[in-house]
Parts: sequence; structure tokens; C-alpha cells
Amino acid sequence: MEWLSIVSGVLGVIAVIFGVKWGQVKKLIKELMEVVGAISTALEDDDISKEEVKNIAKESGDVIAAAAKLFKGK
Repeated sequence: MEWLSIVSGVLGVIAVIFGVKWGQVKKLIKELMEVVGAISTALEDDDISKEEVKNIAKESGDVIAAAAKLFKGK
């Protein structure tokens, strides 16, 4: 997953920029990894179930919430 490494690197740079927000950046990276894991699991059998779609949607929502918290500064 080369693109995942790129995303992690970009987020690392963002972490340096934000400095004191490192905890929030780590949370965002963790959430991104979880959504990638959910997608990967769903694609393993070439049949995405309703439960897998729900899990991907939940994990995606967690990424959005983590990003919003990071960039809004709350």
C-alpha cells in the first residue's frame, strides 16, 4: 500500500506544522488506518456485505470527525 505510506508521510509533515496538536494528528492517522483496514477486509472476498458497508461508513465518519477536530482546533 504505497499510497498509504504517502498519506502517512503527508500527515507526518502536517504534524510537524501543528506541533502541539500531535495527539490529534495521531488520532487522525489511527482513524485513517482503521478505514483502510475496513475497506481492505471488505474487498478480500470480492463481495461487500451490508455490515461491511456500515463499518466503512462508521470508520469514514470517525476520520471526518478527527480531521474536523484537528483543523478546527477543538
